[in-house]
Amino acid sequence: LSMIVEMLETGDGKNNADLKKMSGVSSILHSSPCYDDDFQGWCELFNLLPAVLELCGLEKDICVVNFHPQYTLPPRFVGFGHMHTLSKLKRWISATPEPTDEDVRASGEFQRRMPHATLNVLWAKHMEEGESERDSSELYTNNYLRYMEQKERQPQSFDVLALHGKGGSGAVFKSKLTDLEASGLIFEYLDAPFEGGQWWKLKPGERSFEASSYDGFEESVEQLRSHLQSSPRIIIGHSQGGILIAAVLSLCGASAFKGVDTIILNGLAYPKPYPFKISDEKVEGLKVVVIRGGSDKMNPPEQADLTIEGMRNAGFTVDVIKHDGGHAFPRHAPAVMD
Repeated sequence: LSMIVEMLETGDGKNNADLKKMSGVSSILHSSPCYDDDFQGWCELFNLLPAVLELCGLEKDICVVNFHPQYTLPPRFVGFGHMHTLSKLKRWISATPEPTDEDVRASGEFQRRMPHATLNVLWAKHMEEGESERDSSELYTNNYLRYMEQKERQPQSFDVLALHGKGGSGAVFKSKLTDLEASGLIFEYLDAPFEGGQWWKLKPGERSFEASSYDGFEESVEQLRSHLQSSPRIIIGHSQGGILIAAVLSLCGASAFKGVDTIILNGLAYPKPYPFKISDEKVEGLKVVVIRGGSDKMNPPEQADLTIEGMRNAGFTVDVIKHDGGHAFPRHAPAVMD
């Protein structure tokens, strides 16, 4: 409310005769990440706002619009600030082939989704002007077509997402996991974004478990995040690909891997720039399996032990598969096949 009061005191700036000194607030975006995983709770809070505005006598001056990463189309008209109902969107949207109810619903939800739970506070008069000038059929048809274009660009669904090690590639890693692919699961193999098959750039001779920073780490995380949208059940990470996954677990916890049942990490080393934090809370619903080669010369077994300890201290359930081999993924080991 304090932001709205400031917005009212400042005005929208449109009535200032001196355009060079024009100042004002056209709208406010208020983000509340603490509600990102609680759409119902967010809507309960949001639905109180019109009553609060009316109580303050501001309902003719201010309006609010609802956005959320899990936004769901309401089954009936809830009130201003929510997306229109399915039946109304169907009347407005005209496209060939004829849109399905599922796609119309998804396009409406797509228009109200943002990375975080967000309120958009607007001047009511600006909204009225926009509503009176727009062609609703044209607007929602165009938004529907944009949604369909994005839907077609999304990767196909798969069961297993696999990340190769430094110096490798998706194709090479695929050739190493042919026995696992015989399980009937659908695999998707990522290619690291940097030259030499690297998930981040290191100085000559530098090792990931020695480096104080990972140059390019954010780009690789974004690539991983985009593929996690396809909701794989299993993640496999080898060597530097496994370190990338361990670093994301350290930074974001299990929330970064929603829908994933199991993470399998081989040839692992500790992600030094992203140390694990000790937590008393147990991470539920996600199991981590670390494959530890007793003769690993690339990433010494002690590095795997250090990572296992860090993950367990952070609350993760970690199973360990030990073998006497080296750094390569032990695809013939019975425990791995299981």
